[in-house]
Amino acid sequence: MLLYEMRKAFLTLALFWSLASSVLAATIETGSTLPQIMIQAKGELVLVSDKITYQSWQSDQHLGKAQIVQHLAARMSASKLNQAFYDALHKLNLPKDRYASVSILNLDDTLWGSSWFVISEMRKNKKKYPHAILIADFEGVAQKTWQLEKKSSAIMLIDKTGSVRYFKEGKLSENDILQLLTRLHQVM
Repeated sequence: MLLYEMRKAFLTLALFWSLASSVLAATIETGSTLPQIMIQAKGELVLVSDKITYQSWQSDQHLGKAQIVQHLAARMSASKLNQAFYDALHKLNLPKDRYASVSILNLDDTLWGSSWFVISEMRKNKKKYPHAILIADFEGVAQKTWQLEKKSSAIMLIDKTGSVRYFKEGKLSENDILQLLTRLHQVM
């Protein structure tokens, strides 16, 4: 009888978790406006005379340009998920006046004790790619507001008006990459 009750309790919990997960799905929908966020703790890395400073960042700062926004957990596994997409994107050498690449690193979702390493890498990357828009999100504002998966990556294409034209969490397939690059060219 105890085994039956345990199974029943487990199935009830599994059903509850399934329903809760569907309710907690991302608030980002293709065709809708990207929900606005502001990251004040650290925020955007700014390069001035070879020195890095920080300023608050808002998600609507780059209206007027097509944007690829990548949100990722500050973990090696998340950063490698969509490297093939970023390799293809960099080869296109898109005009900086019509396109922005925004990377938001969720430093609230990192392995304990590794945030210093992540910040160091972000600083190196900002110096190497000064046009890249790098955001240090220490409080997980974007992940929580947009209800994104933890320990993962999400990629969005935002058009000039702030509408989401593409959104996917997790690893992009080759077909996803082609579709996203095609849509990027269409909105530029």
